[in-house]
Amino acid sequence: MPGPPSNPDGKPSPRRRPRKVILSGAAVAVVLFIVAWLARRVDQSLRVATGLVSHTLCSETFVCGLDPDQVYEEILRPMPALRRIRGAVRYHIDRRRREVRASVAGKFESRAVYRDRLGCTLVRGPGTAKAATDWSCRRAGVGCSAPAAGDRWSSVGRATE
Repeated sequence: MPGPPSNPDGKPSPRRRPRKVILSGAAVAVVLFIVAWLARRVDQSLRVATGLVSHTLCSETFVCGLDPDQVYEEILRPMPALRRIRGAVRYHIDRRRREVRASVAGKFESRAVYRDRLGCTLVRGPGTAKAATDWSCRRAGVGCSAPAAGDRWSSVGRATE
């Protein structure tokens, strides 16, 4: 069976080179797409992890009245899902505002806010807490306190106020 067409000097014909370039480019594009997709998945996973930490600590602290550091050590730290990021997880309990913030290496922050008679709710963005509270209070038919103004988080490590 004859091989691929070649020039008299034995090199592959120029007609074959563009095909290899196109296939190589397509392979690189597929690899870059996979890397971008995986990076997005990691971002979502870290946001879920910080949401888990902030909501669990909020519920256990403000609903059950437990010590947040003990809750973290006994409930959250041993979880296999948090094992790889355990050293980078930071949380802050603000007892005055009744909220918990958690982050991984200072990013992917999640915030859980406690509301009387409604429990803890994960909130996103600065205006979301008031909107979620207003809606929940109307639906439950109860009066709730509004979120505190001046929403700032200055603590970097694990701390309680």
